[in-house]
Amino acid sequence: MASSYKLLSVFGISIEVHWSLLLLLFVVLLFSSYLFLIWIFVFLFVTLHELTHSLVAKRIGIRVRKIVLIAIGGVAMMDVSNVKPIDEIRMAIAGPIFNFAVCALMLLISSAISYPLVPQTQVYLSSAEQQMPLLDAIWVSIFWVNLLLGSFNLFIPAFPLDGGRVLRGLLALKMDYIAATDLARKVSYGLAVGLLLVSLFTGFGNTLWMLIISLFIVVGATSEYRNLLTNTALRRLNLSKFITKNYITLKPSESLASAATKLRNSNRTSAVVATKPIKILNLNDMIAVKKVDWTRAKVGQIAVSVKSISIGTHPDDVLQKMQEIGRGMIPVSDKGKIIGVIQYDDLDRAVKISQILN
Repeated sequence: MASSYKLLSVFGISIEVHWSLLLLLFVVLLFSSYLFLIWIFVFLFVTLHELTHSLVAKRIGIRVRKIVLIAIGGVAMMDVSNVKPIDEIRMAIAGPIFNFAVCALMLLISSAISYPLVPQTQVYLSSAEQQMPLLDAIWVSIFWVNLLLGSFNLFIPAFPLDGGRVLRGLLALKMDYIAATDLARKVSYGLAVGLLLVSLFTGFGNTLWMLIISLFIVVGATSEYRNLLTNTALRRLNLSKFITKNYITLKPSESLASAATKLRNSNRTSAVVATKPIKILNLNDMIAVKKVDWTRAKVGQIAVSVKSISIGTHPDDVLQKMQEIGRGMIPVSDKGKIIGVIQYDDLDRAVKISQILN
């Protein structure tokens, strides 16, 4: 089961919805269609916030893989392992600037039409928002979502928030980028613990939400550092060196019992199935079938179709693709012809060696 689902593509950037957001929206819809509509607008501007980051990143020359919307926000997934510090700062502040620009425009419009934005906000915050006309509630929500989204992201210097990226960019002006990321990660940990302790001992904010935010910061900061190390190592690799023709090929008509024997004898966890399109069979596919049925079950029925990658694919995309599809290998094609496979273990081993020796 996929963890996220493609929603649309904008300016060549794929926007995906994580299952956690789908679950949140479903729960909100069960309680109130009114609040469901408000949340749709909330995540519309979360998407635009992340899209602004991504467009600036693409203009700078940074690869943007996709935007993933999750239950507590959004994440633009991009390779920043070779970005200049000043460019990272520009990219980080772009999202909040967009949000503040929306707020400024709304204030101008409200002033021009004599709309009582502040009084309406007081009504909204008094938990009486469902007594407001829907358009009023949406207008007020959009204003405060953008103000809070911009402020929260920019003024808290912690990963994966924009403030953490600004902090790293400033630190990287004076030190190595990886060292700057490590220091920003440790600052993020400290802020996460501080937010939680302040909430526990002073009653500031909702403790459950503070716990969720703290965990979000800790997980985000850890992922940011690990991903940077991985991306940096991947950039040093020549992908063509990992293409091998030394793999097991199975016929789709073979039984799983026959496949198990071949995998065991070769000490492999995956094999290519000679079908069009190509399929990959791995141990997890076999485990899903009872052993007593292995003599009857056919490889072609169990294996999973996998789209080949081109020889010029970025190594980072290759590793991510294999992780997403849960396969231990992926076929490589050149001019429409399969020229070999890349195996996850080989690529992962090379990344670890590069991280240790460089």
